[in-house]
Amino acid sequence: MQFLTERRLRRLNHAVVTGRILPYLAAVMGLITLLAALAVRLLARGEFTTFGESVWWAAQTVTTVGYGDVIPQTPFSKVIAVFVMFFGIAAVSLTTAVVTAAVMTFSQRRLSTLQEEVGDVDEDPYMAAFERIETRLDAIERRLAE
Repeated sequence: MQFLTERRLRRLNHAVVTGRILPYLAAVMGLITLLAALAVRLLARGEFTTFGESVWWAAQTVTTVGYGDVIPQTPFSKVIAVFVMFFGIAAVSLTTAVVTAAVMTFSQRRLSTLQEEVGDVDEDPYMAAFERIETRLDAIERRLAE
């Protein structure tokens, strides 16, 4: 069974293009934070003194900040911390990838629109500017070599 089917890729692309994926990722990170804080508070008795302290620890861990002021001591809490770290790193990586994909998509669309307007790549104003810069650099290098 294929994980990234054509349908899932289309849905992911649609979420990226519409910008709905970033609030979704923020909600997932918030949910992971609350679930981890609740699990540690309820299942590792005495680990943290208040629920607020366990939420603070979970938020530090999921965002990979880790100030070090609240540290899990029990093996169970450390296992929960490992899972929270993995989810946090994955969420940060996915957010970075989504933003990069959106920027690249926008840039590609803008470039293709520019090429359609200009028609010939040789008439592209950016390429013409690069060619002028290259010509000037060649002249400078020739002068320095003399």
